Amino acid sequence: MTVNNNEILKALQRGDESAFEYLFELHCQNLFRYAAIITNNTEDAREIVNETFFRVFLNSSSVRDYSSFTSWLFRITKNLCMDYLSKRRKNLHILETISKDCKISGEAESPVNAGNLQESLSVLSQNQKDIIILKDISGYSYAEISSILKKSITSLKTAHSRALKKLACIPEHNERKAD
Repeated sequence: MTVNNNEILKALQRGDESAFEYLFELHCQNLFRYAAIITNNTEDAREIVNETFFRVFLNSSSVRDYSSFTSWLFRITKNLCMDYLSKRRKNLHILETISKDCKISGEAESPVNAGNLQESLSVLSQNQKDIIILKDISGYSYAEISSILKKSITSLKTAHSRALKKLACIPEHNERKAD
């Protein structure tokens, strides 16, 4: 059975609870992963995801096409994360731990792994962190990331390449620890 995402969105806009549940299940893990990494706090990440979907429920009528829905979700989540971070003290270390259930896709190919995530990402700008999280950890395409971050695909590829080069220069990435 093929699911028409625009029909699901229309059902959500009509108040269909099963459409809301479907969209929640489809998107909650990537949103949680993103929020957990950005906030460094799984409880706050859960609250952010809940708040994101609360806002979706209240404002779904403003979305006209499903293709913009995922971008809208990530913008809400990112804005809530940035609000959260702005309320915290400046010298907190971002990205210290992440939830056990967050797995990095393509781990063998990715220069970032759960064991050294905090150290690795701390050398990157916020923009580079966002791109690495969305591309290498959540598995989004450049087109999807372009829509989420409102940046051109060319600038994303450039920033991603620079971020990967920075990460490759970190000594831990070039050494494998013996068990």
